[in-house]
Amino acid sequence: MSKMNRLFGTFFIFAGLYLLLERLRLIDGDIFLLLLGSTFLAIYFATNRPLGLLIPGSIITWLGLYALLMENNYWPIIEKYEGGLLFLALGLAFCTIFFHTYFSKQKNYGYRFWPLMPGFGLIIFAFIVEVEFSFIPYNYLFYIETYWPVLIIIVGIIFLASSYKKRRESK
Repeated sequence: MSKMNRLFGTFFIFAGLYLLLERLRLIDGDIFLLLLGSTFLAIYFATNRPLGLLIPGSIITWLGLYALLMENNYWPIIEKYEGGLLFLALGLAFCTIFFHTYFSKQKNYGYRFWPLMPGFGLIIFAFIVEVEFSFIPYNYLFYIETYWPVLIIIVGIIFLASSYKKRRESK
């Protein structure tokens, strides 16, 4: 219980410091998500690295970077890609989780490649959101729009076949 008290204590100290600095107008409110995610990651690295802190820390930190980028208009051209950048930030968050778990000294994470599935899926979706399909003839767009889930079914069949083959080889 004392470990949990330390985690909650650290979290409340960081949250209180943030709120105080914001009220004194020493920091801007746009960095709240970035600071919150960084707090989760700091606690993750300071403790025995529980995965329950890494996942929200990575996701919230990347969303904080996205929000900071969108709110402050560092590069005006980025506003054009706002939708795709959100999914890219989420995909990069899952890839960050993968790198932390894959290179971790602890080997008890089980299947360590799971973050790559949502990570790559979100990154691919980010690029699909931002690609203009004007180079594809209009009559083919209907077929692509209607039948693209067939690709997902084929990938599923490949995974099942691979699993079945490995199971047969192990017997």
